[in-house]
This record gives sequence, C-alpha cells and structure tokens, in this order.
Amino acid sequence: MTDTFLSRWSRRKDDARRAAREDATPDQPPSAAESAALTEEEVAALPKIESLTAESDITAFMRPGVPAALRKAALRRAWLVDPDIRDFVGHARDYDYDWNAPGGAPGYGPLADGEVAALARRVFGDSEAKQPAESEPDAPGEQENEEKDHA
Repeated sequence: MTDTFLSRWSRRKDDARRAAREDATPDQPPSAAESAALTEEEVAALPKIESLTAESDITAFMRPGVPAALRKAALRRAWLVDPDIRDFVGHARDYDYDWNAPGGAPGYGPLADGEVAALARRVFGDSEAKQPAESEPDAPGEQENEEKDHA
C-alpha cells in the first residue's frame, strides 16, 4: 500500500491521541467541578423537578457541583413549561417553506390584479400625469422631420 497524504495524516493523528491518553496521569488534582460537588443534603434541598413552572428560578441547578443529569432535567422542564421557549418559532426557517409552489413562501406568491401597475407607478412616479398630449410633438426636431416628410 502506498503511503498517501491522508494515510500519513490519519496515522499521525492516532499517534497524537495515543500520546495524549498516556500523558494524562491520574494523580492530577480534581477539577473545580469535581471538587465543588454538592452533598446529598444540598441536592435534596433543590426544588423538585416536577414542581418547576415557567416562573421558577433555576439558577440553583446551574451551580457548580450539581449533577449533570439533574441540571439537564431542570433545563428540560423549564423549557417545556415556559410557552415562550416551547412555542418559539425561529425567524430563519427558510427550510419550512415550499419554494416550488406559488404562495409557498411569504412574499413569493402570485401577483394580484393591479399590483404590477401600482408598483410601476411607485417606482417611476405617476406616469399618467407626466405623459405628453398626443397632439403635441415630443421634441422640436421631430416636428421639423415631419414637415420634411410631407413636402
């Protein structure tokens, strides 16, 4: 087998992971989260997950030392009971629209009668008021050309 760039990269990456595992020694001091673990009495003093409402303060569950499973359960309960969080529909939900169907996305439907004319008037100004009368020549040069053609 040839030694390609990707095979060398993969082998070096595996070697680095193996070296990192070997360098990790168990005699290191415990991390701050492990050292600040709550006692059983402190965990029991936390509010019951079932009693949490949308108005409940869940900051007690966010302290260091609270078991991760208990923190997740409190967050999950808070998100489920709060209708502002539970029922939130994101502002960028382009994937939710049917871009292939007329009217499948806001602002991309069929045009109503008169919309094109109204848009043209808005973009170009009121074109009806600015149109010259048909009896008047458009430009002085055109009047001279018409006289020469009749002669």
